[in-house]
Amino acid sequence: LLLAIAKITVAVEGSVATILAIRFWQQGYEDDVFSSAYSGVFHAVSAFNNAGISLYSDSLTRFVGDPIVVFSISGAFIVGGLGFPIIVEVVRRRRLRRGAGPRRRVRWSLHTKITLLTTAALIVFGAVVVASFEWTNPATLGPLDTFDKMLAGWFQGVTPRTAGFNTVDIGGMNEPTLLVITTLMFI
Repeated sequence: LLLAIAKITVAVEGSVATILAIRFWQQGYEDDVFSSAYSGVFHAVSAFNNAGISLYSDSLTRFVGDPIVVFSISGAFIVGGLGFPIIVEVVRRRRLRRGAGPRRRVRWSLHTKITLLTTAALIVFGAVVVASFEWTNPATLGPLDTFDKMLAGWFQGVTPRTAGFNTVDIGGMNEPTLLVITTLMFI
């Protein structure tokens, strides 16, 4: 189990850190390669471990329209939020299904079923509600183009459950949105 945890951690954090470091350097978000690498590793670890800590005073608002940064970080904190027992079961199931010989029917544990279904439902619910409630709010999604609104709605809808990052000003959100975000954090 410890070996599986170490492999998963290195694989997820390493992949996300590499993607972020390259993106930060290519787009000029950081001054040099070292700063880009440091920021990439820091944010990958923070996201996967659901810390929600950013090196930037505005959290991740400067990346509101960057799908590579947004999806890399949200992917890391979603996978990290599932927990190692779920990840290990998903990986083992995939290996058993791809194995040689006749296909075996592999059953999910009740814990994995509940976790995956609830996570999927809350991700969809949070993203749709945040985007809907904030679509025209001039302090959050209002000034963004359609793609960026959907991207920001996605990120703000999925981050409250585990990570706590933000790509828009939380203080500018409407009260119904804040109620939904608070509920997602409670869950």
